[in-house]
Amino acid sequence: MTSSSRMSGSLIEDVQEKDKGERTGARAGASESDPKKLLIVSGIVAIALAVMAFAIYSTIKSFRDDPRRMAFYAVVADSESGEVIPQFPLPSDGKGYPAINPKTGKRTIFPAEACFWTKEGKAKLDPNYVILNTWLGKKGPTRCPECGKTVVRGNPMPPDALMQQAWDAAASKKK
Repeated sequence: MTSSSRMSGSLIEDVQEKDKGERTGARAGASESDPKKLLIVSGIVAIALAVMAFAIYSTIKSFRDDPRRMAFYAVVADSESGEVIPQFPLPSDGKGYPAINPKTGKRTIFPAEACFWTKEGKAKLDPNYVILNTWLGKKGPTRCPECGKTVVRGNPMPPDALMQQAWDAAASKKK
């Protein structure tokens, strides 16, 4: 190439223009693929966050419902007020029951047994909790104040068919 055939005045300007053209071409190609890369990366990040959220939720849920942890709690009732505490920590003071009620400071907390029966002889989903007479030092069998049935330690639930009827009745009331 001769100097007369060139449009620009110097070789350095020609090289700079050539570099500019290559850079803008490279940038144009990169800008076309950047939205695709950004979309792929954001999708991967979203999936990773969803997996992490599920792992955290599963861990918390399994801890809350863990039978090994729940074994250290009992359903108890206060013998004076009748208040039921569904998750009361087992007494750890070495004296056992009656345990100290945190609200009153008195030893009036006893284990409670669940009674799922109604007066009509049907089952219900929300039980009555009853303190056994043996815990209170009383003679005779313990009777449920609502249904009148005898309540024993480890009180058995009604048959499954009756519990299913109670479940169906509660479900129909919600609709």
